[in-house]
Amino acid sequence: MRTAALLCVCAALTITASAHATEPAPGAPGARHTWAPADKHGFGTAHQLAGNAYFTVRQASLTEIYYPDLSTPGFRGLQFAVTDGRRFLHRETVDDDPAHIEPVAPGVTATVKPLRHALGFRQVTQTSQWRLTKTWIADPARPAVLARVRFESLTGKKLRLYVLADPAPGDDGNDDRAAKQPRQLVAFDDAAASAVAAEPALKRTSSGYKGSARATRGRISRTTSGSPATGRPRPATSCRAR
Repeated sequence: MRTAALLCVCAALTITASAHATEPAPGAPGARHTWAPADKHGFGTAHQLAGNAYFTVRQASLTEIYYPDLSTPGFRGLQFAVTDGRRFLHRETVDDDPAHIEPVAPGVTATVKPLRHALGFRQVTQTSQWRLTKTWIADPARPAVLARVRFESLTGKKLRLYVLADPAPGDDGNDDRAAKQPRQLVAFDDAAASAVAAEPALKRTSSGYKGSARATRGRISRTTSGSPATGRPRPATSCRAR
C-alpha cells in the first residue's frame, strides 16, 4: 500500500489579486454559472472571530465556502481526481451533471462523520484502487478552510492525485478570472479573490472554463490565466502524490 499526506488551504481574500492575463484560458465562454446542490452533510466554521470563513460539505466533497459572512458564497466546490496516467481517471463527484444533481461518481463510496470536540468533519472517499481521507476544519486565525488529506493506493501501484477547484468570488461565477501562479490556484473578480495552496506545494497548475477539455479532464500542461469574458474559469490543479 502506498500512502501520501497533503495539507490543502482554501483561503478567501478581501483584495483583488493583481494579475494580468497573458493567455486566455481555453473553452470560453464556458458553461453558465450554477450553485452546488443543497444536500449538505455538514457545516463548519471557527469559534474565533478572525476565522470568518464558513464551509459546507456534501457526501464526497467540499462545497460552498462563504466569506465574509453567510450571505456571500464565494467558492463553489473542491474535489480530487485520481489517475494511473493511462487507464482510468476517477473523480469524487459528477460535477458536469446536466441535471445539477451532481451525485457521487460511479464506483466511488463516500462517508462523512463529524469530528469529536471540534466543528469539523472527516470525509472518506474510495474505490477498489484508492482511498482518500480528508479532514476539514476552519482556520481560527484567518478566513481559510484547512484540509488534511491522506491518499492511499490500495493496489500498491503508483497513482497521481489532482485537486479540482471551482471558485466563484463575490457570489458570482460569471465574471471570474484566474491568476497565473505556478504553485497556487488563484481566482478573482472585481470584489473578492480566493486561493488554493498545498503543502507539499502543488507541482503544476492550469485553468480552463467549465466545459473545456482541460477543466473536465484535469489535464495538466501549463498554467494559463482566465480571460475577463463571460463564463467561469475552472482551475484544474496538479497535486501529485508519490
